[in-house]
Amino acid sequence: MTPSEQQIAELMLHWEQQWQAGEELSSELLCERHPELQEAVGREIRALKAMAWLSDVDSSPDGGSAEPDFQLSQVAALPETSLST
Repeated sequence: MTPSEQQIAELMLHWEQQWQAGEELSSELLCERHPELQEAVGREIRALKAMAWLSDVDSSPDGGSAEPDFQLSQVAALPETSLST
């Protein structure tokens, strides 16, 4: 993982923690110290928001837990090749 990828992963982890606490941070705010990462972070935020419905379910059809076995930031932190088909 390159230093930029590591910084993006750390920023996205912070974003996800705030999102789960009910606060939505913009890419501009997250990237104040690293404006060169703003575009990439913005893409990651949009992708995570698009997938957020997956964890918005109260319960599963079989009555078990609907909690995912992963956090969205874990997916975002995967190397790009891991997400390719």
